[in-house]
Order: sequence, then C-alpha cells, then structure tokens
Amino acid sequence: MKLMDTNEDKDAGGSELIYPELSYEITGVCFFAHNTLGPYAREKQYGDIIEERLKEERIPYKREMAISTSGNIVDFLVDGKIILES
Repeated sequence: MKLMDTNEDKDAGGSELIYPELSYEITGVCFFAHNTLGPYAREKQYGDIIEERLKEERIPYKREMAISTSGNIVDFLVDGKIILES
C-alpha cells in the first residue's frame, strides 16, 4: 500500500485555475462579504451583499438559477462559468 505524500508540490500536477482572473475577482467579492457581515450572518444576507458587490464590480451573474430539470438551484452562476454557493 502506497502512502500519499502530503508534502508533494501540488502545482506540479497541473492543478491550474481554469479562470484565474475571474476566480480572483470572485474571491475578493467573497472576502468583502465576509469582512462586512462577519462569520455569523444568514445565507440570504451573504447572497444579498455578494449580489450587490457583483453589480458594483460589473461582473455578470445569474442568481438562484435552476440546473436543468434536476431540481437543484445554484446561488450564483458567475459569468456563465463559475458556480458560487454562499
């Protein structure tokens, strides 16, 4: 049985971000929401402030979007590329 080396270089395995600029912008939006509301706000409060910030940053998004006929709803689909759950 081979043990996994937890100290191996993760970047060497091709784990690059697909949308690095957009991911960076979304991370900033999420940090803004957390820093503004703190860790104990309700999901709707986080969603509302994330939506407000996405509008301010002019990042295209759809909120509470259904995924096909599965009945699943994602909180945000950002720029048609990244699903964000708040």
